[in-house]
Amino acid sequence: MHNLTGYKCISCNKVFTQHNNYCVECVTTELTEFELSPVGNIHSWTTIHIPPSRYKDDIPYTVILVEMIDGIKVMGLLKEINEAKVGKKVLLTELDKDRGPLFSVYTG
Repeated sequence: MHNLTGYKCISCNKVFTQHNNYCVECVTTELTEFELSPVGNIHSWTTIHIPPSRYKDDIPYTVILVEMIDGIKVMGLLKEINEAKVGKKVLLTELDKDRGPLFSVYTG
């Protein structure tokens, strides 16, 4: 299992995934790093049938927006393309260097 790194502002408690040298909410530089939970729920999704040429061999594929347990939204791919449903629980299973976060339907 793989995890994503999150950042939390010590001053205003804003959490985010993109590493900055300052908080995007209150602009303080006091940030702490933490490991995001690998579990979340599908917030939105779409199945791609006409992809960019880079992904032409992968069609169809399902792109999901996941609201992680920590409250951060992360975009990724769902391995089970026919299982996407808003609210469905998913698990981050892989961080692919080319395709980004890969999720599977959570069965635990």
